[in-house]
Amino acid sequence: DFELHLEVKVTPGANSGIFLRAQPNDPVYRGFEVQVLEDHGDAPHKNGSGALYDVVTPMYNMALPAGEWNSYDITVVGGEVIVFMNGWRVVHADLDQMTLPLGKFTTPFATLPRDGLLLLQDHGGEVWYRNIWIKKRKA
Repeated sequence: DFELHLEVKVTPGANSGIFLRAQPNDPVYRGFEVQVLEDHGDAPHKNGSGALYDVVTPMYNMALPAGEWNSYDITVVGGEVIVFMNGWRVVHADLDQMTLPLGKFTTPFATLPRDGLLLLQDHGGEVWYRNIWIKKRKA
């Protein structure tokens, strides 16, 4: 359980992500990802900025234009995941209710491990991260 803050800047066409509770032997499918994408001005979608990738669509797309710094504040306690992007709450989800496979994932999110790694994805384009801090939380 933790609170994570980071800032990210992307170039045109960039695609990245913040993997949470990722497992060393299978980080993509045995953890979950908060999407980082150069998609300023697009409608929110399940693979857009701030989404729990391919599973939870953010309420708003708060991505700033390419070249500007975006802030992400992510809180994970038990199965509860809250994502703020640029000061706006865009996702508030309960992974414990996701008892069936969703999106491209064959493992239900409710059964994912409660610990793991924080990983930053490089998936095309230039991306910068700064001011990263993480604080352990009690449930």
